[in-house]
Amino acid sequence: MQLVNNAEFTFDHVRLMFCDILKRRYDNTFSNQHRQKLLRFFAEKNQLTRLYLIGTAEQLSKEWEQIREDEALVHFMLGATSELRTRLSTTTIPFVKVAEILSEALGQYVLVDAEDKTEKSIVMDGDLYNRLPETAASKILLLANPWFVTLLLIEQIDVFRVLGVTPPSSDDVPKAAQE
Repeated sequence: MQLVNNAEFTFDHVRLMFCDILKRRYDNTFSNQHRQKLLRFFAEKNQLTRLYLIGTAEQLSKEWEQIREDEALVHFMLGATSELRTRLSTTTIPFVKVAEILSEALGQYVLVDAEDKTEKSIVMDGDLYNRLPETAASKILLLANPWFVTLLLIEQIDVFRVLGVTPPSSDDVPKAAQE
């Protein structure tokens, strides 16, 4: 990874830093079986999971339960999160700022304290609109659950290109994730 002047450090640099962390941790995974589990997990999060709908601790707990079922996933997620926090501590964008940027992105569709006439301009159906998280709720979830930042970054990058591997077929992704 190429170092940049801290004054120029942007969210794109955070993403590049995370790609470096992802690649190193994947390459250092000690068994092919664990690598395959990671690839299936990445495919599910990139293609099937609607992370943009997570706005409550209850919703996020379902993601954690899935991770917690497999020690390789726990090790990867917590290790990558810890490394990201450590590496960000030497930049002008602290981890808290990354969480704020992601929470603003998650909450971008929900108007808070909108005037009545503005709310009437929303054309998105109410069912979906009412399930989208607000920025403040997303920020709390991200700061209380730092691994959620890692999960969102996994979803935002082209994981398989970064790793130089072919994505698993849909037959290899858990059926529950496809429903």
